[in-house]
Amino acid sequence: MDEFQERLRKEGLETSWQPTYNAGANPVPIRLRTADIAKPVVQELLRATFQILASGAMPWSERHEQPAIDATTAATTGT
Repeated sequence: MDEFQERLRKEGLETSWQPTYNAGANPVPIRLRTADIAKPVVQELLRATFQILASGAMPWSERHEQPAIDATTAATTGT
């Protein structure tokens, strides 16, 4: 979810997920307007939410390679 949050933030969208409460097992509220539905990151998030319900589905983060974080990104984001 962290990667989605960052990508959504770049599109001007915010989630209010609390990863430190209840081991992160909470709904992820996000307010979407009609125009937001066409954004690729929103389409990917919506697809991932339905795909995870399939029997034997792997989490999105395990199905997609995580990008390498360079020293500049780590210095500015703390990751």
